[in-house]
Amino acid sequence: MTLASEPARRGFAILCMVAGVLMLTTQDAVTKWLVADHNVGEIILYRGLVTLPLFALFTCWKRGGVRGGLRLLRSTNPRLQVLRATINSLGGLALVGSFRWMPLADAMTIFFASPILIAALSAPLLGEPVSWRRWLAILVGFMGVVLMVRPSGGGALDPIALLPLAAMGCVAFRDIITRVLGARDHSLTILFYTVWVPLPIGLVVVILLGASWPEGIAWPLFFAAGLLNLTGQGLTIHALTLAPAALLAPLRYVALVWAVVIGMAVWGDMPDAMKGVGAVLIVAAGLAIARPERPRA
Repeated sequence: MTLASEPARRGFAILCMVAGVLMLTTQDAVTKWLVADHNVGEIILYRGLVTLPLFALFTCWKRGGVRGGLRLLRSTNPRLQVLRATINSLGGLALVGSFRWMPLADAMTIFFASPILIAALSAPLLGEPVSWRRWLAILVGFMGVVLMVRPSGGGALDPIALLPLAAMGCVAFRDIITRVLGARDHSLTILFYTVWVPLPIGLVVVILLGASWPEGIAWPLFFAAGLLNLTGQGLTIHALTLAPAALLAPLRYVALVWAVVIGMAVWGDMPDAMKGVGAVLIVAAGLAIARPERPRA
C-alpha cells in the first residue's frame, strides 16, 4: 500500500498500532479463558501449531513463493535469534500462568511496565544515556509497580504477581536484544523465530505437566488466539515501519483500557483503588519515557 504524504503514513501507522494492540489484548483474553482448562504448555503449543502455518502462508504470499519466503528467514545471527525467542517464550509462559489467578487488567498493567525496565537497563547494557528526567520517570514507574503487586488488602508481596513481573523482565531483555537484531535482520525473520521457538518449549512443558486434547469450542478458541496473535504482531511491526516509535509507543496503553473493559464484562473484575493509582503511575511513567528528549543547547 502506497501512502502519498507523511501525515497519511502516520495516520495509517496509528490505525495499525491501535488495531494490533486491540487484537493482542483480545488474544490475551481468549488465552485467559483457555487457561481455565489447559495448562500453560498446552496454550503455548496448540496456539503455536495454529500460528506457524498461518505465518508460512503469509510469508510465501508476501515474498512471491516458497523460495522467496525461505530467503527472508535466513538470519545473520541465528543463536541470538533463538535466545531472544526463548526469552520471549518464557515470558509468555509466565504471563499465561498469571491469567489463571489474576484479573486480566492487573496482569497486563504489570506486564506493560516493561518500557520502564528497558529504560533502566539501556544505560548499563546498551550504553545509551538516560537523563535525570527519565530516571525520575523510571522511579515513578517502579512505585506504580509496587502498588500493583501488593494484595488488595495491603500486606506483603502477592506471590502470583511474580509471574507478570517475570514476564515483564523477559520482555525487557527481549526488546533490548531486538534492538541489536533489528539493525541486521528483517522484521519477518525476527517474527519467524518468535513463532517457531515456542513449539519445542511448549512440548517440553506439556511432557512435564501432561496434556489433554482440546474439545468442543477449545479448538476454535486456539485458532482465534493464534490468528489474533499473528495479525496483532504483524500490524504493530508494520506500524513501526511507517512512523517513529516515539509516536506509536503511547498507543500501546490502549491495551490497558481494553483489558479493564473485557475483565469487567466477562469476569466481573472491578478495579481496586490502589491498583488504579499504580496503573496511572505506570502509564504516566511510560508516556514520559516514550517522549523524545530535547536536544541540549
